[in-house]
Amino acid sequence: MGYIISDPNFIDSLVYKKVAQETPHNGVQDYWMAAQLKHLKVLQQDFGYVDLRDIDFSVDVSIYQDIKMKIPRIFGEKIETIIRLTQPIGRSEQGKLLSRLIHQQKQKYTGEEMELLKELQDLFNSSKFKQFIDIRKDFYYSDCVRGGDFYEKLPFPTWPRSMKVVSRTDLNFENPTADGNLIYKKDSFAEEIGKIFKPR
Repeated sequence: MGYIISDPNFIDSLVYKKVAQETPHNGVQDYWMAAQLKHLKVLQQDFGYVDLRDIDFSVDVSIYQDIKMKIPRIFGEKIETIIRLTQPIGRSEQGKLLSRLIHQQKQKYTGEEMELLKELQDLFNSSKFKQFIDIRKDFYYSDCVRGGDFYEKLPFPTWPRSMKVVSRTDLNFENPTADGNLIYKKDSFAEEIGKIFKPR
């Protein structure tokens, strides 16, 4: 007889999970993943059989540094100015910032800001970002979700600090442990960002 378990806390009481971020190498970031049934001997004594399917395993993949390195300085400074203008500031400071923004509007990317940000958002869609993810060994890819925005107080999205990548695995008495790797192709991702800001 099978049961659908929707309570993540119940799964956590049965399964030990661990993730470790390795040192980047050859343009990729490697995350080691491990899952294991807790109290295996007790489970074997008290239950005829335990077969947990599609156990979700989430890894927060940090991406904001890769984005930051590829965002042109002029574009980043303009975003920073807009952010400061949305915050409570004095009239004198506001005047300086408005003057700075007017000057920045005469520079590169003026009038293209929202279009460039829209193209950037496409990279964070699950269907696109999964191209930069490779799941190996005992786990398989399930989904990825955009994390919290780097600039949380802006009325429009910019870029997230991280992407939550969900992979899944199965555990049972015959295979009580799972071992795997999440490979984030950071250089390939950064290259795609660079393409967005190339001269049109």
